[in-house]
Amino acid sequence: MQSQIEQQVIYNYTDSDFNPSLSERYNLDVCFATNRIALTVYQKNKIWAFRYLNTAESVFELSNNSFATLLNSLEWFKLPFNQIRFFISSNNFTLVPDALFDASQAKTYLELIHKVKSDDIVLSDSLVNTQIKIVYAIPAFFKKSLELLLGREVSFNHAVAIHFLTAASIETEIQKQCLMVEFHQNYITVSQVVKNEILFLNTFAFEADTDVVYFILSVAEKQKLPATKFKIIIQGDVSASASTVALLKKYIPEVILMKRKEDVEYPLSFREFQDQQFFSTIHCLLCE
Repeated sequence: MQSQIEQQVIYNYTDSDFNPSLSERYNLDVCFATNRIALTVYQKNKIWAFRYLNTAESVFELSNNSFATLLNSLEWFKLPFNQIRFFISSNNFTLVPDALFDASQAKTYLELIHKVKSDDIVLSDSLVNTQIKIVYAIPAFFKKSLELLLGREVSFNHAVAIHFLTAASIETEIQKQCLMVEFHQNYITVSQVVKNEILFLNTFAFEADTDVVYFILSVAEKQKLPATKFKIIIQGDVSASASTVALLKKYIPEVILMKRKEDVEYPLSFREFQDQQFFSTIHCLLCE
């Protein structure tokens, strides 16, 4: 698998007109992923700046002190943005229908599928345009460290909501024979969404390219997608030239790389990476 992760490196992609001294005019979205912290500065449908920091150790496995030190090293946290939102990108989540959801049982729902550590807190979000709750866990010190740094209470959203909104935005006729596949460092999120209805959504950990192909073909068979016609749309931590993509093209009739949205304005520096890369991270603004 050809990963796009390079450890302990900070990348910056900024519009030439971005002025940090006017930060109160901008919004900041922060996404915590397994080995990455990404920050996106935007106004409505214009992205002004994108920055990400890769970490040698999983962000979710850091100690309280290490996490606090990492936050303090990111100077954007010190700017008075109009709004700051926090997203969690992990496979440690489950979906629960609103009709069955009881907030007092959130931890129980999650523990049916995932291990919840003793020092974790369990959170839940409503998935927009559905009657579904996303239930997930984060280290308790995430919330405490951010509140100490910012001097106010903070809340979180799970980034699978961005995946869902992206899948839901695809033309209906394409949705019926298509899977959305999002690549993360060591797992993929696979979904089929038709008219805001989740027909399938799950994550699969992988070690090799063949794992990815197997999981996707298994989902396509389960969803009864036409073997000679179905397609996948790819986004996330994968290059168009990756061996995984080449292998997928051998077994899947049509493999499409996600394109950036036409109604969003991006910095010219975004030409330095491919459209499908970091798609969810830089499009948290979809959750308005």
